Amino acid sequence: MKREIREKIESLLKNYKKLDSNVESKLNREFPEYALKSTSFVRVLGKTNDIHSEPEEYNVEKLSPKIDQRLEKEIQARNIIKTNIDNLTDKQQELIENLYFQNKSVKITADKLGWSRSTIKRRRNKILEDLKKSGILEAYKLWVPI
Repeated sequence: MKREIREKIESLLKNYKKLDSNVESKLNREFPEYALKSTSFVRVLGKTNDIHSEPEEYNVEKLSPKIDQRLEKEIQARNIIKTNIDNLTDKQQELIENLYFQNKSVKITADKLGWSRSTIKRRRNKILEDLKKSGILEAYKLWVPI
């Protein structure tokens, strides 16, 4: 994989939690009805493997004419990244969580997961390649992490 592509994917992963938080914050602040329905759904049913929860889909579609283009692109980018991460195995997600969301080093991640550093690097490279093939770079066209 080319270095530039790898850096883009890693940038999306490193900044995903920030993007997710910003989108939720904007939607909750600008559209209180969105906040109420999404919150109650998560409390009752917990995590879903869908692109987004049913109330979120309903609310975003309902609010769509009111949402500015930038926020709409951020929502689309977030959903692309989330879908790609959700399609990974639990072990792959755990690796992503440690390396990119918690910004842990390869050594600390290896110690925590009980794998060698070379295994961490090999699996990370495989995950990045899989994410590239599954279309995660579409999110980069919509939202460029700062």
